[in-house]
Amino acid sequence: MIETDYTSTRTGGDNRDEQARNQDWWERLPMTYEDWGAVNRSTTRERVIAKFLQSNPWLSRDYFSHFQGLRVLEIGCGAVPATCLFAEGGASVTAVDLTAAAVKLTADFTRSLGVVVKKMDAEHLEFAEASFDHVFS
Repeated sequence: MIETDYTSTRTGGDNRDEQARNQDWWERLPMTYEDWGAVNRSTTRERVIAKFLQSNPWLSRDYFSHFQGLRVLEIGCGAVPATCLFAEGGASVTAVDLTAAAVKLTADFTRSLGVVVKKMDAEHLEFAEASFDHVFS
């Protein structure tokens, strides 16, 4: 087992705010549901979805189909599993994330699904009121 000190971004005189440090963390280690200590955390869309569903046993592919025809906002899309599942279930999906790494993964994995992907801070969303039927985070 590889142990890594993930607190190192908070030491050494890092004067940036918590949000900047949070963003740096996720830029370096996008949420792929792979082992945090794994040297290579890259993965495929299918693997990310499978790992996501394994990690969240209360969710199933069927859950996401209940949003068919609805406008869904996913906040913090990470490496895309929920975004893909909503889109594959027939929802019109907009996905936002604080990091460029997650936005790139999501855009790459959803290119054929018609998902709108934006780099955006969830604390400062840039959407008109009532733009979505459902918000998932």
